Amino acid sequence: LVNKYLGFITKVAHNAIADKTEAEEAIQDALVTIFVNLKFFRGNDDEKNKTYVFRIIKTRCLDIRKKYRRFEQVLPLTDNEVNTYDEQPDEILESNEAVEIIIGAVKKLPAKYSTVLRWALIDQLDARDISRIMNIPVSTVYTRLSRGKAKLIKILKEVYSFEWD
Repeated sequence: LVNKYLGFITKVAHNAIADKTEAEEAIQDALVTIFVNLKFFRGNDDEKNKTYVFRIIKTRCLDIRKKYRRFEQVLPLTDNEVNTYDEQPDEILESNEAVEIIIGAVKKLPAKYSTVLRWALIDQLDARDISRIMNIPVSTVYTRLSRGKAKLIKILKEVYSFEWD
């Protein structure tokens, strides 16, 4: 079971949490939770098992983010941590600004669209998994994806003067 879903768990955790150490902590917590709850897994029902694994890892990621969010405001950034990337500072700034703009635009969307967009585009879940998690028909997931993308583009154009080709 672990070998089957470890790649999926790792991908979801690293997409949800930027810090590698925190993501690994979430992965470890999720694996322990899965082990403790093995009785709830159905032998060959991959779709339900994957959905259950997804819920576990997302919950652990949210818990870890809440746990460390308290410390982000308290702990100052040291000089050694300022520029540990290969990119130049202006490249980092531009990419961070673009990410912040998109995140800001997604936050302006109604929850029913932002949730589906995030799960489909960032966590790369398919429509069936999203429909099971949200308890809605697959066709509704596709509709929300389409409308959410259209609304996101509209927000980016209007609010952020974003050029879309």
